Amino acid sequence: SHVLLFGFVLRLLFVLVGAQYYFGRTNIHQDNDTMSWMYSFINWWEHGEYTVTLNDAGAYFNRAPVYSFFLGFFYLLSGKDLPHTFLWASWTQLFLDLLVIWMLYKIVLKASSKQAIALLASFLYACYPFVIVWIPVAYSEELSLFLMISGFYLIQNKNQLVLGGMALALGALCRFQVILLVPAILVVTFFSKADWTYKLKRIIILGTTVVLCYGIWPARNYFLHQRFVLFQDGHTDSYDACYTYDVYAFWNWMNTMQTQIEPQFTQIITNDTAITFPQVAYTCPQDSQLIRKGVYLLKHCSSGISFFQGYWKEPLMHNPNCNAEIVSIFDTLKAHQIKAHPWRVYLVVPLMNLQKCFFKFNLVNRKGLVLWMGRLLFSYRTLLLLLGFLGLLLMKNEALELKQLCRIIFVFLCIWYLILAFIYRDTEIRYFMQNDVLMLIPAAVFLYQLARRFKLIKSEH
Repeated sequence: SHVLLFGFVLRLLFVLVGAQYYFGRTNIHQDNDTMSWMYSFINWWEHGEYTVTLNDAGAYFNRAPVYSFFLGFFYLLSGKDLPHTFLWASWTQLFLDLLVIWMLYKIVLKASSKQAIALLASFLYACYPFVIVWIPVAYSEELSLFLMISGFYLIQNKNQLVLGGMALALGALCRFQVILLVPAILVVTFFSKADWTYKLKRIIILGTTVVLCYGIWPARNYFLHQRFVLFQDGHTDSYDACYTYDVYAFWNWMNTMQTQIEPQFTQIITNDTAITFPQVAYTCPQDSQLIRKGVYLLKHCSSGISFFQGYWKEPLMHNPNCNAEIVSIFDTLKAHQIKAHPWRVYLVVPLMNLQKCFFKFNLVNRKGLVLWMGRLLFSYRTLLLLLGFLGLLLMKNEALELKQLCRIIFVFLCIWYLILAFIYRDTEIRYFMQNDVLMLIPAAVFLYQLARRFKLIKSEH
């Protein structure tokens, strides 16, 4: 109860006082991507089309449905008032997060049979900053986290494989990385020392439930729109969407050379005249001209760039754009990179991404006190990850159920971090949230063993 109260006070203080300073604005409930979920529901409700943008073949797959319908509930409840929709959603997220604190305590208590470890894990979560900062924002992070932990709780504590599988599937339809927990659970279950009948029963029930529940999304994509989209596709041709094909073409080229798209991307948005690219960008004499032309076109006639916050002139709206030409230029530049530096593209840069998964210390486009606070928080995250890995190594004397839980966490982390580093190539901090939260469990094990070694707490048996 004390941990819950502490977590509630921290979250309340951040929402009421701290958030506006952290985000640098008074509207703390809406961010760049919020309306993509909201428009998806509004278009479904008013036009019968679940799509971010009407009359755009690519926009049907931009957002999976669970968070859109979560916002849609408050949209209808508020009488279609958007400010109240986001306000009520954020307060609901706060109380859902309190339930996560409680469920995490129960999960660890059952797995370890040690109240001290359960209290430590729930306390680490209660004050974990990278969860707290997303509570007031109408983004899918918090709901996906709630559904993921709910799935764990139902499977482990209540032995409810069907309900737990449904929770994990719904969580994956908020944030797709949650689906990777399922193969992690199935693999660890398969190699456990339990009876084969017991193992196969759990694997079949859980696997079938997730496939049937989650499979509604790709089935909808295929049968209604003749495209097999398993997760989501942010590419679009819309005139009023940021994530057009030309934007992705520029990002994909940048990701062959470095671990982030900044500062060059913001410099393009703001029409900065002093944009520089790494020397490796220039693989042949033709590249210099292509880069200059591509940057000019992005600044002046990219419909996607024109809708990003801070764009230096008015959005293009329905004016003609040069998106197709931009795509051609940066696809060509990307091909040049692959031909000239294949090892860098396919190994060196991904390994640099992998390093950032663990050792990321800077916020993008932040200055002064916020920048240094960000570095401090990122350092705290890295410390907790290191403690988590130490905890994974010190499981010898812990309960079998806790060992199994931590093996699942480790497999999940390995799968997702490798996908982020080598395939997705985006190390935005919120994409790590699910992994980071679960790694608090082995971190709590290490802190418990450390405290017991120095006789700060009594041993529990």
